[in-house]
Amino acid sequence: MKTRIAVPITATSIKGAFKDISQANKVADIIELRLDFLKASPKLKDIQALIKACDKPVICTCRPRREGGKFYESEDGRAQILRNCIEAGTDFIDLEISSELKMRKEILSLAAQKGAKVILSAHFLKHTPTHPELDNLFADMEREKPFAAKIIGTAKSEKDNERIIDFLKQHNRKGMKLIAFNMGGKGKGSRIESMKHGAFLAFASLGKGKDSAQGQMLIGGM
Repeated sequence: MKTRIAVPITATSIKGAFKDISQANKVADIIELRLDFLKASPKLKDIQALIKACDKPVICTCRPRREGGKFYESEDGRAQILRNCIEAGTDFIDLEISSELKMRKEILSLAAQKGAKVILSAHFLKHTPTHPELDNLFADMEREKPFAAKIIGTAKSEKDNERIIDFLKQHNRKGMKLIAFNMGGKGKGSRIESMKHGAFLAFASLGKGKDSAQGQMLIGGM
């Protein structure tokens, strides 16, 4: 399976997001709207307009700070943004498995009703989990039956990269899609290797300062 390139939109204003979407439309396979980067929480009409501006399939993400995002308001507020994204017609919704069970069930159910595909995600900001931890996490995600699982570590050594890629190769099979690589400067190689082994998505930014995570490649350099 060929890896699709997702370009994150990390603008801090709606106006800036429209500008970046126009550029991303020319180069991305998928556009990720990082709504947590916006200085003001977006309303339903804002999300509808942003999705409409995208010529490519859309992932809506509102990442909390605990997983490396910039959303600092309440979980209830974040849940409402995700609900609005689904109601607005997003193709994909990124949902952290660390979200409380009630919220996960609600978002999974609404997404199924409206035809949005759920990417169930986990991000480790200081380390790469051990192989047993990765296997257990993957099994937990499988039980919730999302469209895709996204498990991202942070590399401290090349062995961390080898571990995450071994995990990807082991579990990247038909059924639930898998995205797995490491963040950080030492994790760049794992991003490239994940593409070689059929990860569902890789992420590349539009330019310097527009990345959504440390170690993200530029779209022009892929």
